[in-house]
This record gives sequence, structure tokens and C-alpha cells, in this order.
Amino acid sequence: MCGIIATIGVASTVKSDLAAFSDKALQAISARGPDESVLQWHGKVVMGACRLHTSGVVTAGAQPASSPCGRYVYCFNGAIYRYRTSSMWLNIEKADSDTEVIGRMLESIGVKRTLDNLDGMFALIVLDLKEGVVTAARDPNGIKPLFYGEICDGVVLIASDTKCFSAARGEIELEQSALLEYLQFGYNPLRGSIQRGVSQVRPGGSIVIGRDLELRKTCRSKETVDFELMELRENSVEDIWFSLASNLSNTICSAATKPVLAVSSGVDSLALATVASQELDVKLDAYFLYSDKQSSEADLVERNMRKLGHNLCRIEVSDPEVVDAMSFCIRNLGDPLGDMSVVPTHILSSEMAKDGVRIAFGGDGADELFFGYNRYWKILAMAFENNDLLISEVDDNSFFTTSSQGIIEFSKIAAESRGYFVPRNGAVDFMKDYLLALSVFDFDSFGTWRDEFQPCRLAASEELGALQMIRLMGQWDRKYYLSESVLRKTDRAFMANSIEYRVPFLSGEFCVSSGVRKLFGADPEKSILRNVVRRAGMQLEFVEKQGFLIDLSSAIRSNFSITSEESKVLSGLISRVRPSNESRAQFSLSMLFGWASENNCRAEVLNLLK
Repeated sequence: MCGIIATIGVASTVKSDLAAFSDKALQAISARGPDESVLQWHGKVVMGACRLHTSGVVTAGAQPASSPCGRYVYCFNGAIYRYRTSSMWLNIEKADSDTEVIGRMLESIGVKRTLDNLDGMFALIVLDLKEGVVTAARDPNGIKPLFYGEICDGVVLIASDTKCFSAARGEIELEQSALLEYLQFGYNPLRGSIQRGVSQVRPGGSIVIGRDLELRKTCRSKETVDFELMELRENSVEDIWFSLASNLSNTICSAATKPVLAVSSGVDSLALATVASQELDVKLDAYFLYSDKQSSEADLVERNMRKLGHNLCRIEVSDPEVVDAMSFCIRNLGDPLGDMSVVPTHILSSEMAKDGVRIAFGGDGADELFFGYNRYWKILAMAFENNDLLISEVDDNSFFTTSSQGIIEFSKIAAESRGYFVPRNGAVDFMKDYLLALSVFDFDSFGTWRDEFQPCRLAASEELGALQMIRLMGQWDRKYYLSESVLRKTDRAFMANSIEYRVPFLSGEFCVSSGVRKLFGADPEKSILRNVVRRAGMQLEFVEKQGFLIDLSSAIRSNFSITSEESKVLSGLISRVRPSNESRAQFSLSMLFGWASENNCRAEVLNLLK
């Protein structure tokens, strides 16, 4: 695990400028790799890495690395699962680390086939010295971030974090459309950054930069991942049990230090804890963060962990800790992120860091794979109104493992603060309404998304069934919300404390080689995961997960103050807050203006919002 950069200049680029840009960019992400920091020169390309030792033999994983013949130089952030198996399968000489096996793969099968065959979470930059081109790529789930952009005429930067670009440029320029995108969603699902000229490599995608800085995007076989909706079978629970066991084995066995589990009261992390204990016979240290309102929830988690043989570290947070944590997030986590759970996530990771933790993992991705978000079911229940065909479809389709009445009853009691409305049918209208339901501020950006999001290209008049509705919502969240909000949050919060964060639900057996991920039967309770837990026969307890019930109001007040001029500008903006999203809007604005103050661009933000 590390932070990686590549600075690419043209023939006329001054060497000292490249050196300065590269050094500033790498310094900006030193927390991602506190153990080692290296810059290497290769003509007009500088490759750099700051490294956190997490797997393999330390010397074998040194970066930037070269392939055995010296043709390829590369920097790699993440972890490759089953890298020893991959080297055997490809008839490659045994490698001592995942970094080393990448070099052998590049030499044996070339860049494109290497990218298509890597199984893991990764961001990778490869310089082909023979062809004089640089390739940058991300894993199909977008677990590890990677950005690119021009920092001045004739110099392009590729880097693990948006902080690198402002550090190298020495200033921040903002893009108005990206700023409005951030305000709409609380993150930047399409652009990845609010900074002008900074773009992200799409999950599963890659870019190639040539000798004269010409850039072309390439589509790999794993870039557009389809989802096969599987009806529940008699052995579905067994399939998931052993898939999780394989993924957990990869997570744990490829680590140089024993990982810890970030546990919640929900079924996702409980399933991981159960399989680790009962199938792999691995006893873990687990960390649970809670507020004073969640004492009974913490007691339940502790009872479950004790039954499984795991040790639980309980972390109760106070108001002063929350205020300090939000201030830290504003100063240190790169572009603003309006996900309110980033604050408790930072507190959790900082407590782990105090105990010397280097690798953690959690249940992220399960809500996307098993349709666990309450909003899916509340929106579907509302769509049932005056539509008997949808009700009949749910009751007759075996993919749904609950009845239409069960969905309606769940929607009445499900914890969900957002205000929803009855969605229109027809593919385009339904997706318009879903994006509006996800919005913090009411902006109409559907025209942009219709071109970007493949399912939005369906005929406007095409009527949707219940299965199509749930699938469309899930596809959006898997493609954008998962990688650019959920995983971006955990990456930033954990790496700021020099901890690698892994996600077993998004690796290995759940992603087959054909690029199709299997999604097993859906219902609001994620019953199939509950049955995975029940398979152990341990009498473990379930509770309705409440999420992070941590009051951020004091933190927002402490970190968000505005002038009278700013108040006038923001009054029009506040009028566009979506119903029941006031707290999310306040948090998004406080993160934005706090970040702008730290980076001396508050006036520019205000000007773009006028």
C-alpha cells in the first residue's frame, strides 16, 4: 500500500521544474506511505511512491519497481489477491510480493493482458520505456483512487490524491460545474474532483499518455461490469459462505501484519466475523465506534464477538472528539467530501492507528451487492401506488425473497431521513427521479448523466418493471456512489492515519473472470447474508443497524461560520435544499467552506456560487 505519482513532461520541460512538481506532489501524500519515499527519473518522466509496508518481503516490494528485463517501470497502490497463484497460473517464476509479480506479468504478457488478469484492489501506473508511453489504471470496483491532469503547460501529473495537484500547482482553480455536482450529491461521482483540469481514472478503466502528452482513454474488459441477478438456490448460502472464506483468506494471508475488523451492528461485518472464526479459525481484533445513544447496540456487538472468539475494542465518542475530527477531515482529506460518516470513520481509524494497526477491513460493498439500502425499498413501495402490475411482479418473481406487502411494511418503519416521492415510470423519468432523490441540493444535471450512465440511454417511454427499477438503482450506486463516496471516504480516512483498508465483499469470488458479478435474491433485510451467519449455528443476535448515530451539530457549528455577504449568496442556495436534507446540506457546505478557507480559495467558491 502506498501513494503513487508520475510526472510527465515534454522535450522542452525544464528538469528542475519536473523535480519540484514531483517532490511537492509526493510530499502531499506522505501519510499514505510513511515507511519509504522514492522518486526515480526516466527521461522526462518522474515516477514516485511513498510506501506503507503491508505485504510480502519488504525489499521485494520496493517501489518504483522495474520488470526483470527493465522495459517497464511501475508504481502500484493496493493489494493483488492470490498473487502466488497468479504467477503459477501464468507460468511465471515465483514472486515474493504482489509488486514483484506485476513486473513479471508485464514482461510475460504485456500491459493490456496484465490489467485484464489482475485480481485485487489497485491503482497502477506503468511506464513503457520502449514505446515511451505511460498507462494508468484502476481496479474494476474503484477501491483505490487515481487522478490525472495538467499542472502547467507541457506537464501532466498522475497521482493517488487530488491534494497532489494543488500542492504541485501551488494554487487551486475550481470548476463551476464540478462544484455544483459536489453540492448536488455531496461528492463528485463523475469528475472525482472540484479542481479545474483534474479528472479521475474511471473504475476498471485506464488512460494512456504518449510522448507529446496526447491522452487516450481505453476500455478494458472489466470496465463495464454487468450484474447477473441470480435466483436463490438451495446452495446459495453455501456459495456465499465459501466465497467469503476465499476472499477473507486473501485479505488476511496477503498481509504482512494481522488485519483488524471494523465492525458495525449490521449483518455485513457480522458475516465476515462469522466466516473468519468458523471457517478460517482466525480470531480477530474488532473495533466498534458508538455514541452514548448506542450503548445497548455496543453490548450486542460485544456479545456476538465474544461468542465468535474475537476481541472487541469499544470506542465511545464525545462531542469534543467529533469537533476535532471534523476539523482534521477538512484540513487533511483532500477535496471536500459531504458524506457525514467520514468524521466517525476518521475517529475509528485514528484509534486503530494508536494501537499500531496497519491493515483493516470491513463490510463495505455488501449493501450494493445485496440491495441493502433502505431507499431502494421505500422508492419501490411508493412505485406500487396505483400499479398492480408491479405488485404482481414482485409477488411472482423468485428473485425477490419477500412479498410486496413485506416491502410496504418495511418501508413504513425503515430508518431513512430523506424525503422521497412517488417515482414516475419510464426509464428516463425514473432515473431523473432517482437522481433527484439522491440529491442534497436540487440541481438538474440529468442531461450530463444521460450521456454518461448507460442505462439512462433507454428509450424514454420504456415502462419499467420492479426488477428493472431495483436493478437501475443498484447499478447507479455500484458505479458511482460505491467507488466515489463510500470507498473514497474509507480510503481517505484510513490512509490519513497510514492504514490500508480492504473490502472482502468486492474481491475474488464475487467478481468472476467474465466480468459478471452475481447478485443473489433481494429483500430489505438482506436475508441471504443473515442465513450465512445462521449457518454457523452460533445463536448470534441481529439488530436493525442504525448507522453512525453521532451528533455532528456541534462540529458543524464550530467549523462553519459565514460573513454577511456569504449569507446573502447562500440564502438562494439554501432554498434549493431537498426536503429532509438540511443536516446533509449543512455538513456539505461546512466541509466545502472549511476546505476553501484552508486552501485560500473561499472567495472563488463564493463567486462561482453567485
